[in-house]
Amino acid sequence: MSTHSQPFADWEPEKGLPPVAPPSARHIVQLFVVPGLIAAVLVGGYWLFNWFSARAYTPGEYIDRLSNKNFDVRWRAANDLAQNLPRDEVLASDAGFALSVAELLRQELQDNEVAERARAARPPATPEEEREGPKKALLDQRAFVQYLMNTLGQFTVPVGVPLLNDIAVKDQGPDAMTVQLLRRNAVWNLARAGERLKVWDGPSDGRDRVLEQLDAEASAPPSQRREWAAQARDYLRDRLAGKSRALGVDKALERCSRADDPQLRKLVAMALCFWEGTLEENALMDLTLTRLARDSGPVEQAAWEVEITRKSPAGLGGGEAHYQATGAMAGLGEAPVTNREVRYQATAALARRGSEKVGPLLPVLEEMLNRQQLERDLTVKFEDGRVAPNGPLIYRLLGVSLRSLAELHRRRPELDLSKFVPLVERLSQETTGELKKDADTTLRSLKGQ
Repeated sequence: MSTHSQPFADWEPEKGLPPVAPPSARHIVQLFVVPGLIAAVLVGGYWLFNWFSARAYTPGEYIDRLSNKNFDVRWRAANDLAQNLPRDEVLASDAGFALSVAELLRQELQDNEVAERARAARPPATPEEEREGPKKALLDQRAFVQYLMNTLGQFTVPVGVPLLNDIAVKDQGPDAMTVQLLRRNAVWNLARAGERLKVWDGPSDGRDRVLEQLDAEASAPPSQRREWAAQARDYLRDRLAGKSRALGVDKALERCSRADDPQLRKLVAMALCFWEGTLEENALMDLTLTRLARDSGPVEQAAWEVEITRKSPAGLGGGEAHYQATGAMAGLGEAPVTNREVRYQATAALARRGSEKVGPLLPVLEEMLNRQQLERDLTVKFEDGRVAPNGPLIYRLLGVSLRSLAELHRRRPELDLSKFVPLVERLSQETTGELKKDADTTLRSLKGQ
């Protein structure tokens, strides 16, 4: 009988093969326990390194490092602060620290203007120098100024708002690109400052501490720092008493709304969502938004922006994943801003503010919630001639429109907004992710659920 016909139980391995034995305890330790211990040590070391390298310094230590002439030291401190400030409410409400950052920003702006003027006064650059662009030191300085502005916008004490107002309205300088980006970033951070100040409308354990700090700073010898502290103290006291003030933001943004830069005008409309003031100040802000809701200003990009946009057009088009792509805050790498975008953002802001001037603009808000129409109207053209929906823009616009509609209903419950229900229901059915959440929330609000 052949070996294949023998019972399986009688089968034996061919001669010459090594015997099979179960692994020993020592073998298991070598295979699994030792590599696990090595991995644990490496992971633990990584977390310890991060903890030590990103530890929270005192405000004084942060200022010392941010003021260091060595940019490597500055950027390490900047990285640490960028991680800690958004999640440390005590640090974010430290009035003395915020004032020191504002003073540092003012000094860096002055130093940067000197450097920019020195560069502009040099003989015309050679073609090779044009290709190289500004030197690294100047680029670092520009970036550090932008960083300090972003830091000011993170504080919950508005000591930096007057300085941001000044930056926003300054429309002249040695370098057009620097001026334009500074203005955009200032307006962006005015919006963020307005949003951050909402913490004062709820319960807080640190109010007395902040007001005491501001009182002490406002009692110091005359200086710009003292003036900023007094303005912030008076603003916060009024806010706690239920009185709204705009800290000059209304006038600054009204001036910015007349700029040739369409991206700046659009940011103005966004920023005005987050500020309220006296009756006179609110009237000026509503007037500014009403004018922007009919925007017909220039939409041409500056020469320095055209090349960036050409290299990195927006609007990947098609599919929810592409809709969730986001562009840079300053508009770099995005399709040029159109008058329609400015008008849409202003309409959303008026709705969010619950303005009495929003009534005639309700048809525009309907248009802003019609996804199919937006895909036809908001497009981007690629170099190869293809035209596609501007996906990132449409996704952001739909989200803004839904949240603005919900806030309008909350502030103006007497308005009949029933005609928006079918549009919001369709968005709830056709979208996913955060956009669907916004649609569902708005739908429940409109239906009174």
